[in-house]
Amino acid sequence: MNPKTLRPLVAELAGTALFVFFGAGSIAATLAAAVTGGVQSMIVAAAHGVGMAIIVSATMNISGGHINPAVSFALFIAGKINGKTLGQYVGAQLLGALVGAALIKLLLPWGAVHASAAGTPQLSITTDGLHGILIEAMLTFFLVSAVFGTAVSSEAPKIGGFGIGLALAGAPGPVQAVLLAEAHRGGLSRGFRAMAGANLTFGLLLLGTLLGFPVTPPGSLVARILRVAGGLFLLWLAAEGFRSQDPIEASSPVRRASPPVLRGALAVLLNPGAWLFLGTVATSLLSTAAGNSHAGSALLAALALLIGVVIGDGALVVFGGLGLRRADARVGAWVRRSLAVMLGLLGLWLLAGGLIP
Repeated sequence: MNPKTLRPLVAELAGTALFVFFGAGSIAATLAAAVTGGVQSMIVAAAHGVGMAIIVSATMNISGGHINPAVSFALFIAGKINGKTLGQYVGAQLLGALVGAALIKLLLPWGAVHASAAGTPQLSITTDGLHGILIEAMLTFFLVSAVFGTAVSSEAPKIGGFGIGLALAGAPGPVQAVLLAEAHRGGLSRGFRAMAGANLTFGLLLLGTLLGFPVTPPGSLVARILRVAGGLFLLWLAAEGFRSQDPIEASSPVRRASPPVLRGALAVLLNPGAWLFLGTVATSLLSTAAGNSHAGSALLAALALLIGVVIGDGALVVFGGLGLRRADARVGAWVRRSLAVMLGLLGLWLLAGGLIP
């Protein structure tokens, strides 16, 4: 098979596998950790929502980020893809779902996996099969409508900025890892301060783009320097996360020595992906909005983009500072280690990209 054809299929397979693992796996994981009630619902909902935002954002430029046969079929009906592509995409998605389910059975405790039917959502005792199908059909309609309204239609560049902002906030990058880690370790106050630093920095850079200041993707040397600096920054945060076994207190020297506002700002400034986004996606979005009507549309598109980022980042902060901190102690320890590993892997990835030609 042609590599150009195989690449998007692999992206759809891997993306669907990760979504099933994160989404259905969160149900089994919360059951294994004896998390119940509102905290369980928050963790499961965030795992599905944030997981989908991350995966779609990561695969968008490779396969279009369908991750759902309903989306692929809708694009086929609209004439955006042909029948052969539809069959290949749906096949890759179904295979990816099987891989995700296999990972759940392989990596999570057998008792919780068995009790939750491998994280399979169940109908309420007050909902019969017909009503369940109708609810799913309605929600699928809203999902596909959102995809067409934000990513497919050329007539909606302004609202597209909002969807892109939400996806950007959920993308697996330094900013999101730092916000989640800060909120989990220091609560909502620390998380929102880190978010203020990140969003203010991004907003100022976006304002510069809107005013016409040239924001070009970093050149080879500059990009490598940013990757090295950003990688070292994330590795330092990861090491700090491993050293800290408990959420930090207000009197902690870590809190005084490294203000969360500064951490959030550095996560943006030292992230080559942020500069690349501003120089490509943001610039294109604002230019399209201005070209379709007038300069005011570009301002609305920029505001929609920023609002999407703020809402997405705010959800991460609330999830980390409220949901995860109230979870079972075993879940908290697992989350702290996972966040440290995430920061470390992102740091190593950036560092390798900067040091290896």
